[in-house]
Amino acid sequence: MEIIVINYLLAIFLPFAIFIKRNQPVRAVLALVLQATGAFWFIAAIWALFGARQLNKLTRYEEHLDELARKQ
Repeated sequence: MEIIVINYLLAIFLPFAIFIKRNQPVRAVLALVLQATGAFWFIAAIWALFGARQLNKLTRYEEHLDELARKQ
């Protein structure tokens, strides 16, 4: 649960970091450029929130798969 909160906080304050965590360097650079302009930081943060949501879904999915593998 803490990782989910950290991902959302990263998405708001450091939007490019989410894309680095998702191994998407081109999107990370674009988000960094948007964030650096200041005026478009809000757009980069919203875009990163969508990325954080996908990252959290993937994390939960992997946790469920690990749990199923341990039960077998």
